[in-house]
Amino acid sequence: MAVQPADPVRAGDVLARDVRTPGGNVLLPEGHVLTERDVDMLRHFLIRQVEVRCAYRPDEVHAVAGPRGPDAAVVLKTVPMGTPAREPLQLACARLGKVLAACWDAVRQGGKLPLNELRTELDNVTGQMTTDRYHPLSFVPSEPKDPLLNRSIRVAMTARWLVQWTDIPRNEWFQVTLGALLCDIGLAKPDSSLSRKQPPLAPEEWDEWRRHPVHGFRTLIGLPSLNRGVALAALQHHERNDGSGYPLGLRSANLHPYAKIVAVADAFHALLETRSGESPLSALETLRESAFGRLEPAFVHAFVEKLTTYQRGILVRLSDGTIGEIVFADPRHPARPMVSVNGRIVHLARQRELDIVEVFSF
Repeated sequence: MAVQPADPVRAGDVLARDVRTPGGNVLLPEGHVLTERDVDMLRHFLIRQVEVRCAYRPDEVHAVAGPRGPDAAVVLKTVPMGTPAREPLQLACARLGKVLAACWDAVRQGGKLPLNELRTELDNVTGQMTTDRYHPLSFVPSEPKDPLLNRSIRVAMTARWLVQWTDIPRNEWFQVTLGALLCDIGLAKPDSSLSRKQPPLAPEEWDEWRRHPVHGFRTLIGLPSLNRGVALAALQHHERNDGSGYPLGLRSANLHPYAKIVAVADAFHALLETRSGESPLSALETLRESAFGRLEPAFVHAFVEKLTTYQRGILVRLSDGTIGEIVFADPRHPARPMVSVNGRIVHLARQRELDIVEVFSF
């Protein structure tokens, strides 16, 4: 029997029993030493109590000795269910979202874009990315709620993450990120209702959609404080190396490097949004397989290789309901890594009946 102490569960506590999900799968095994991420995960799965081992104290009433010896007691601790403090990166994204919304409103109303404030908040986000763990597969800002603004921030963060693995000079990284953040601002033009339309679009609506890069370019190119590459990123991020893109059907030699970076980040997030019911990691495989001749090969290769490497340590849910941690991933098969589940290794490249269906962010 376990006793109930006054203090809640915390990092460093050692589990005395397996913690199971509501579906009965082992979430964390007996003997596991809890981390802050584990506590967040317990909240995520609405686990309200766990049994842990603690050192025996004479004032612990009814302490029960466990198998680790007479000096260990099993106690029942509660998991705080209050909303955890928002991480600094989430807060930085929320502030950026407010200024980005003001930029879109300025385009609709013909006003002046608050570019100085936008640069400041974007700089805060990129700076926070170096201290907080940002992962393109799992990080989603909680604010802004507007899906287009939220997506613009994610594309910008992913472009910033990718550019460091390319040959673009470091002093241009911020401009690439700014171009990614503003790449869809053409959807905010005063007479456009497409920013709120759900697919599929009618043929005439699709024709209008294909012109939004032109509207964005016209908005940005007239701003003397902006790098020309930022405006070209808005114009060309839907162009493709083989000339199959839009709005102008340009080929690789005529595309700005910023646009090529933004195109990879934008295509990746577009793929993630179509992964309903599928492994989020399959977006990487699709990007790698479908990008030849369309997206810049060097940028795609760097993105897939680095993001595959960065999978290690991510918590995922498999299609059989079990929770595991990625321990190794092969860039040739980015959607089928090795996953540690309750101490055993699941080789997804061999066990084809299993897939990753959810990637957790804590």
